[in-house]
Amino acid sequence: MNKLYGKIFNIIFIIFFGCLVNIDIANTMYIEKEIKFNLNNVSEIIKTIKKLNMKFIGSAEEKTIRYDDENNSYSKRKKFWRLRSGFENVITLKEDIENSEKESSVSERIETETTVGDLEKMSYILNQLGLKEKKIMVKFRAKWQFKNAEVVIDELPFGFFLEIEGSEKEIFEVACLLNLDINKKITGTYWTEFDNYKNNHTVIDKYNIIFPKDYIYKLPNLLK
Repeated sequence: MNKLYGKIFNIIFIIFFGCLVNIDIANTMYIEKEIKFNLNNVSEIIKTIKKLNMKFIGSAEEKTIRYDDENNSYSKRKKFWRLRSGFENVITLKEDIENSEKESSVSERIETETTVGDLEKMSYILNQLGLKEKKIMVKFRAKWQFKNAEVVIDELPFGFFLEIEGSEKEIFEVACLLNLDINKKITGTYWTEFDNYKNNHTVIDKYNIIFPKDYIYKLPNLLK
């Protein structure tokens, strides 16, 4: 019964949401490929990025809100709903790739994403469909474009990270150009990194990735 309810919910949501934002659902889904690195030398990495003439897209504080039903049934099936503000307002569904025969050297997930005009209204719609706010992540992000790859530096409460998204070839090309040790790549999520961090450190909130109220971001000054 639960599986039937889940399928009905998915169909209703896709039909409703597709009509709401007037998009072609089939053309908004792709395989996201990326890796991350924990950075201890942010200033040097930024200098190298500038020397490589990567196109600077901009910087912004991003707030991500994760949603699920009361039983966390989507997360249990490795499907993750989120609303994000920052560079733009978007709603995203990320899904693990099931039954993949190929072992990838990067993180791979199905990502379906589209922009949203009003986050509060979209949150209300999700609530009415049975999805509730579960946890929050706040970070400051700087973004660059290099050929077809996206390069970002994120400042989080537990450190600085660099993320490269693109094809596997592009990802490893950029990592090499930035002199990053590929053996130290991270293929997990920031939530996994947060779980590892809080095992050995005190955090202000054990459920949400947030900064203290009086915290001043360091990354904007490093970008100058």
